[in-house]
Amino acid sequence: MHEHAMAHNIIEQAKQQGKVKKITVECGALAHLPAKDMENVLKDHADFEVEVIETPAKVKCKCGFEGQPKIEAHSHDMNIFFCPKCGEVPEVLEGEDIVLKSVEVEE
Repeated sequence: MHEHAMAHNIIEQAKQQGKVKKITVECGALAHLPAKDMENVLKDHADFEVEVIETPAKVKCKCGFEGQPKIEAHSHDMNIFFCPKCGEVPEVLEGEDIVLKSVEVEE
């Protein structure tokens, strides 16, 4: 149910800008909620247009690999990913955040 609290916080943050027409949210490929799920929750709670863009993840592995991980599974609160070079679990550098990127308001 924390996704509803997250959606509420994003919507409230957007409404502080004025009468909202549209928001754009970036959802990392390794965020604890998949982009499609985040989009559905936001659309259920918002009375304006919602766009959710999934941004790629970036990882760094002990083997020297730096780039996008191999994502085996991504669902609500669960990610299974590994280094595509050696198969180990790498350190996540980017792609875990859900961010309100832009807000369009009525004039």
